[in-house]
This record gives sequence, C-alpha cells and structure tokens, in this order.
Amino acid sequence: MSNLTRITNSLYARRRRLVTALAKLERKADAYRASIADIEAELGTLVLFVPPLDTRRKPISITRDVLTYMREASSVLTTRDIARWFIAKQAIPSDPKLRGSVQQSVGACLRRLQKQGVLTSGEGRGASVLWCLAYR
Repeated sequence: MSNLTRITNSLYARRRRLVTALAKLERKADAYRASIADIEAELGTLVLFVPPLDTRRKPISITRDVLTYMREASSVLTTRDIARWFIAKQAIPSDPKLRGSVQQSVGACLRRLQKQGVLTSGEGRGASVLWCLAYR
C-alpha cells in the first residue's frame, strides 16, 4: 500500500469519526432543547403563582462596597467612576436606565457618608463632584 493511499484512508476514517461525533452532539443538543422548552413551559405556569425574585441589594452593602473601593483608590474619584466600578463588581447588566439608578444610589450613599464626616467632596470638571476619604 502506498503512502498516499494510507494517508487518504486515514483522512477518510478521521472524517467518518468526526461526522459520527457531530451527529451524536446534534442529537444531544436536540434533547437539551426539548428539555429547555419543557422547563420554560413549567416556568410560564409558575409565574402566575410565584412573585418575582427581588435581587436588589441592601443599602448597607453599597456603603460597605463604596468605602472599600475608596480605601483602595489612589486618587479622588467621581460619582460616575464609583458607580461604574460598582456595576462591574456586581455584574449588573449594562442598561442605561439601570446604570442611572445605580449612580443615583451611589450618589445618595456618598452624600450620606459626607454628612457623617467619613468623606469629603470637591468640585470636579464640569458638574462632577470629586470624593475622597476625610482622613487622608
């Protein structure tokens, strides 16, 4: 048997194994899709009886996270910087409406910490406010 024939037969065998494996994977994918459809149908009926899951975090965790970030920061930060960090840390979806809501919550937290004497603020570029820890 020549070398070319051996290589050709080897490639055909390899192709046959890959086609067989692909067919098995496609059957599994179809079974998974059917299972997902069944689960979604069950969830659709449960939505009528189960209240939506409340995923909002408590304000204390925002305060704790903001203070941790402020301690780790090497410079002054704007409310927007802190809100962006918080969104990334919490893996919050990038929805503009939600981003604005988080920025408002972070801003309220920063103002509350300023009233308590933990943070100080200064004017930044434009309408932004710069924040830093009071004891720095």
